[in-house]
Amino acid sequence: SGFMAWLLHRIKVRPFHANKLYATELLSVLLQQNPPNQILLGELDGILALLTAASHYKRKDPQGLEEAELIENVFDCLVAALSEPDNQTLFLKAEGVELMVLTIKERRYAAHGALRALDASLSRNG
Repeated sequence: SGFMAWLLHRIKVRPFHANKLYATELLSVLLQQNPPNQILLGELDGILALLTAASHYKRKDPQGLEEAELIENVFDCLVAALSEPDNQTLFLKAEGVELMVLTIKERRYAAHGALRALDASLSRNG
């Protein structure tokens, strides 16, 4: 849990930074098909951290390929985490649905990832 908490701390850094990109890549790998890690992410307020990271791109496009990859990683993490019903509840409480709809309406780079996350949040699991 210490490593995941550290990764989430790196993701919370406001401006784009290479370490933030690497943290999202590692977190994405940890969450893929791994319910214990998905549950841990929810317990560590990771859904809120990922939504905060996604919100930075609601109205702006990435400034380069690395920043675009960061956005994709954030949404990959959200989609993986949302396979856990408790994380879906956290997503709803954190107004994740509203953020995804606003992001889609802006028609920016992040819109496709927002649509994937919205779909995952509305899927029934379990």
